[in-house]
Amino acid sequence: MNPEAVGAVAIARVNGLTLREEIFAGSTSAHSSRWKTLHFGLASATVVPEVEITWPDGSVEVLENVAADQRLVVHQGEN
Repeated sequence: MNPEAVGAVAIARVNGLTLREEIFAGSTSAHSSRWKTLHFGLASATVVPEVEITWPDGSVEVLENVAADQRLVVHQGEN
């Protein structure tokens, strides 16, 4: 079991850029190790046309037209 999605990769495509973040085991920043938080710096973008999430089991989810300036909680298979 992998309830914290360690190994999941999120790719945000915005303004011609591809931004990639990955969930790692343990704390990799000042954030609590209990919460796995990814952050994308979007500059002046207000919408991310596509966020692709590849889960540790290899399945892929695509979120479209995601508003910027928010905290988005994503659970595998619930979106």
